[in-house]
Amino acid sequence: KILGFSSFLFDFALGVYLFYYADQIKNIWRSLAIQIKWIFLSLAILFFSCFFWFSSLFNFDRVFIRPGVDHVIVSLGCSLFFCILISAPKAQKMLSHPLLITMGRICYSLYLVHMMILICFADYAVQQIQKLSGLPVSACILLFFIFYAGLTFVISLLTFKILEKPFNKLGKQIAKKTEKMILLAENHFFKRRIIRMNIDK
Repeated sequence: KILGFSSFLFDFALGVYLFYYADQIKNIWRSLAIQIKWIFLSLAILFFSCFFWFSSLFNFDRVFIRPGVDHVIVSLGCSLFFCILISAPKAQKMLSHPLLITMGRICYSLYLVHMMILICFADYAVQQIQKLSGLPVSACILLFFIFYAGLTFVISLLTFKILEKPFNKLGKQIAKKTEKMILLAENHFFKRRIIRMNIDK
């Protein structure tokens, strides 16, 4: 928590802000000098790197300021990266790669799966990697992150195809049927009212 609020609420607010002000962010980015752009990129990398060094998900002993504040620093790094990505045409072309488009399609499954894997396996996996390899914690976290990214992608792709896609299709069918039923009920109701009004006259 930070200032009594959940730091995840801060993440959500940043996402909403980036969505609504994307065009203004693009215009500001285009007007910046190249040196300022490099400073923003450096800050994004610096802030996001706190995820590997001061993340309570991996190591409860390492705290930079406070867990909530550290989380906000990482979130600001992510937001700066998003600002750069949505403003750069070359980055947009790179993001049009089929693999990244697939990741965009399965993003809800990624969102659900990634935290579950982190909570269930992160601490244990990093400890085991360190025990087996004798590498520093930061290197073990990086190795786990590479494995974790691949595993999350595979599980998310499976859940998307097996669960999300069929349920989306079912949800749309139910929504269409419900809409038809409501329209029929409304038509029936209004027809009856018109008949009653005519009778009363």
